[in-house]
Parts: sequence; C-alpha cells; structure tokens
Amino acid sequence: MLGLFALVAIWLPGTIASDIRGLRSALRLSARARADARGPGAQAATNLALVRLAKTEIPPGGAYAVLTTARWRAGHTATAREAGESWTQFALAPRVQVARKAAGWMLILDSSPRAAGIARPLNAWRAGPDWLVQVR
Repeated sequence: MLGLFALVAIWLPGTIASDIRGLRSALRLSARARADARGPGAQAATNLALVRLAKTEIPPGGAYAVLTTARWRAGHTATAREAGESWTQFALAPRVQVARKAAGWMLILDSSPRAAGIARPLNAWRAGPDWLVQVR
C-alpha cells in the first residue's frame, strides 16, 4: 500500500503540470479556435471549412454520409481517420451519420460529386478538396 502512495506521489506532479500547460494553451485560443479545438488525429483528418459548411446547410436531425476515396484513405493513418470521423460526428450533432443509401447529404472527401457517383445533386458546395452535396 505504501508503494502505491509513493508511485502516486511521483506521478501526480507531472500529470498536474501537464494539465496546467494544456489549460494555459487553451486559454490563449480565440473563441472560434476553442469551438474547433480537437485532438491531433482529428486535425489531420478533418476539413473544418467542410464541417462549418455542413453545420450551416444540413438541418438539425438531418442524415448525412461521409464518402472517402482511396486517395484520401491512403493519405491518413487509420487512427487519424477514426479520430477525424468521430470528431466530425460530434461537431455535426444533432445531425446523424447514416449509410450512403439513407443519407440526404454527402460529405465527399478528396473527390468530386461526379467521381463519387452523384451525377445530379440538388445542391453542391466545395470546401477545398472536399464537397458537401445535397442529394434529396
């Protein structure tokens, strides 16, 4: 039991110092940057302009799908892809990610609507290399 207390006494100061450094850096962020704050994996696999556009255009409760290309998947590690997708789901709530067939909206990553097999979208917006497309 004494060994456990010694281990905690050694470990705790470093952990608290790390948390304080993180809080200080977060306090230096602007309000917009704080709203977009996410982990390094999500930063690597998330297009903030696309997420902001989707939040503006997709109505709350709307169903969307994320379409990725082989080129996009090859450019990101599995961890980055998973973190980016999780962060996107969180950022777009209360909108819901569903399978492509059930979605009225598509977030197309690193491709065009035509290349993703969407010949006649109702609306389409470009955000860098990615697209937001309304299909019904």
